Amino acid sequence: MLLLVGLLHGHFPRGILSQTTCTGGEPWGRYSASGGLAEVDGTQYMYSLGGDTRSDADNNGGGVVTTHWRWSLDSRCWERLSNTPVAVGFRGTATLLNGSWYVFGGADTSYVAHNQLWKLSLPDHTWTEVDSSASLTWPSPRFKHAAVPISNSTMLVVGGREGSNVLSDAWVFDIETNEWTLVQDDVLDIYRQGMAFDTKRNVTWLFGGLDSGLNRQGTLYRYDTTTLSVVQTGAEVVGVRWRACRGVFLCTLFTCTGPLSLATYPHGV
Repeated sequence: MLLLVGLLHGHFPRGILSQTTCTGGEPWGRYSASGGLAEVDGTQYMYSLGGDTRSDADNNGGGVVTTHWRWSLDSRCWERLSNTPVAVGFRGTATLLNGSWYVFGGADTSYVAHNQLWKLSLPDHTWTEVDSSASLTWPSPRFKHAAVPISNSTMLVVGGREGSNVLSDAWVFDIETNEWTLVQDDVLDIYRQGMAFDTKRNVTWLFGGLDSGLNRQGTLYRYDTTTLSVVQTGAEVVGVRWRACRGVFLCTLFTCTGPLSLATYPHGV
């Protein structure tokens, strides 16, 4: 987990992983990039898409970027991908569907929320903006939302923020039809939460985040998109961090605070 977070944000010291000689350069340090792991032609890569290179300490750096990178787990070298014409990935989400990255929402170079959807096709790494006119409905602009794949061709997007307005809606995007469907407009008034899809139980888990009053949340919720029900499945976790990592489900739910065993919550989990 620390490795993946470090790579996404570009903060790993040189040489910490390998002494391999790399000739393709490396990304400038950045934060709030989107991305994740994907296998291309038998090699696993860590993708870091967009982000902000400005330093909060001295306000130096380039600001929100249109540059994108991937890091090979085999060669342990960075490779720069083609730029996008606008900022893509900063405070947005990247979801891998049917072998391509779908990057939704986030903020532009002026730090204003947008609702663009971009596709990064693999293995040729070409960028294409999904035409919003293809769908009868479309989510409003947002950043710091959460997204997970719920099938090979669909992804679930929940919440986020537009300016000071905290969003509580849930949407599903289908890459086969290029259409968005509003699943529910009143899920949870929380953003920056961790979210993961549980294939065994066919539900989505949400943990942590912030509410509209910037209050830290430490409750685990189960969201069933079939019944449109949100169920609290445990008491507030004491000492929760102010935001959760992107959750990863194997046998346990991992957050920044460490592994949380599902056995802790016997409520039909």
